[in-house]
Amino acid sequence: MRDRSTGLYLGGANSDPSTGLYTFYPPDFGEVIVERIDELADPVTDEAVFDLDPSVGAVGGTLPADTRGNALTFLGDAKISTDALSFVFDGSGDVIQSASSRYTLGTDDFCIDIEFYPINGGRGSNYARLFQLGANTTAGTLVIFTGTTTPTIIEAKFWDGATYQSLANSSPTTYADNAWHKLQLRRVAGVFFMTIDDVLVSTSATTAYNIAAATLSIGANAANAENFYGRIGKVRISRGARRAAAATPTSRLLKMPADSGSGENALIYDRVIPGG
Repeated sequence: MRDRSTGLYLGGANSDPSTGLYTFYPPDFGEVIVERIDELADPVTDEAVFDLDPSVGAVGGTLPADTRGNALTFLGDAKISTDALSFVFDGSGDVIQSASSRYTLGTDDFCIDIEFYPINGGRGSNYARLFQLGANTTAGTLVIFTGTTTPTIIEAKFWDGATYQSLANSSPTTYADNAWHKLQLRRVAGVFFMTIDDVLVSTSATTAYNIAAATLSIGANAANAENFYGRIGKVRISRGARRAAAATPTSRLLKMPADSGSGENALIYDRVIPGG
C-alpha cells in the first residue's frame, strides 16, 4: 500500500492462507494505492532511505533525484549509459553526491546494496571508491572501494578521523573485470557482513562505529584522487533491522516489487472511533 499523494510506502499485508483475504489498516483517511506483488521481489524495500535507479530517467541524461526523492548532484560527466541500466564513470573524478539527514546511520543496523561493473580493476588511479558516506572532498566515514589488484578486491573501511579501520575485505577472492557484480554490506548488532554475488566473503568483529555523515558520494573521492572506472547500477541504503538481518539472493537483489494486480474487489470500511 502506497500513499497516492506522496508515493511513499505505507505498509503491506500477507494473504490469509485459507481465504486469500488481505487486511490492511491505513494510518489516515488519505487515498491509498493498492498493489499486489509476487514473492520474487526484493524484500523489505520500505526501510530504504536512498534508492538510486538509473533506469528511471532519460537515456543519456541525468536523474534529478533518487526514487525516495533525495536530490542528487552530478560532478564531472557521469551519465546514464546507452542501455539505461547504469551510470558510466571514466576514472577522471565523476561523482554522484546527495545530502540528507536520512543517511546518518549512527550505530543502527543497515544494509547497503550496490551493482558494479569494474573496468581495468575499476581504478582510474590507485584505489577507487565505489561508494562512501561522507562528502566527495573528505576522507569519508564508511567507504567501499576496489583494491589495487586486477581482478579487483573489494574492501570496506571506516574512517575514525585519523586512520582507516577495516570492516570487510573480499581477499583472497577477486572479481572479474567487464562483468556485473552485486554487493551487500550489512551491519547487524555491530557486526559487518559483506556478501558479493551470493557469497559471504567477510565478517568483522563487533565494534560500535558511529556513522554520522549526512552526505553520500558514489564513484569518486577528490581528496584522495580515488576514482572509479566502470559502471555502477542500482544503489540502495536501507536503515533497519529487518533488511539487515539476512543477505538477499542475487536474483532478487535490488529488484523492486512488480505490480501484478491492482487490489481488485477491495472492501473499504470507515473506521468508527468510540466516543469520537
